Amino acid sequence: MTVVACADGTTVTEAAIDRLALGMPAERLLRWRRISHRPTARSSVLAYWLARVVLDRATHGGDSARGWLIDERGKPRLVDGPPFNLSHTKEVQVCAVSGRQVGIDAERVDERAVEACRVIATERERGVIDASAEPADAATLLWAMKESFAKRSGEGLSEELASTDLGEPLSDTRFESWRLRDHWIVSCDHEGSESHGDLEVLPAADLVSASDVLLSGAVGGVEPAVLAGQRTL
Repeated sequence: MTVVACADGTTVTEAAIDRLALGMPAERLLRWRRISHRPTARSSVLAYWLARVVLDRATHGGDSARGWLIDERGKPRLVDGPPFNLSHTKEVQVCAVSGRQVGIDAERVDERAVEACRVIATERERGVIDASAEPADAATLLWAMKESFAKRSGEGLSEELASTDLGEPLSDTRFESWRLRDHWIVSCDHEGSESHGDLEVLPAADLVSASDVLLSGAVGGVEPAVLAGQRTL
């Protein structure tokens, strides 16, 4: 599994965002134009191109735009390519590519996660949050775990997930987590899948350059830095 993030997308110019937006598929461009919140719209463009760059590397220069579909649950996939998933906040974009279905979520640590998690947490999980020295941090991490678990299956957050305790061993499930600045990033993969273990961090300038290469029809190629020493759940 490969997990790559971009954490300084706010430095990308408006002109570059608009140029990259026009390079997206027509359907995605149409959806993008409906996003009224500009920071979210910016991040959506960067998340798309991050996925394109990461998939280009994973497929050794294959056409990562060909066969890009959004299924009935809103999950992106390739008709003929490796399973992948992406997530973004206003500040961070992240993409995971694996040999089997994978989920990824990025969440900025937020006090509101404590109350939000009461809806999707088991009694034991709520107790862990309440007993934590940093409840917002613990709740944000749990929320990201639940999101990535749901995104792997494509089912979305549901009442059933509220009864699923992610602190207990789950069949064929493995989580990995990383702290990137004030964000938690969590992947949900399958046991036995090749583990990457590190979060690769791609500077926004390199992401834009690699995206421009793909737009030109050439084969891209950038090597992100690695954020090592993070914990595995």
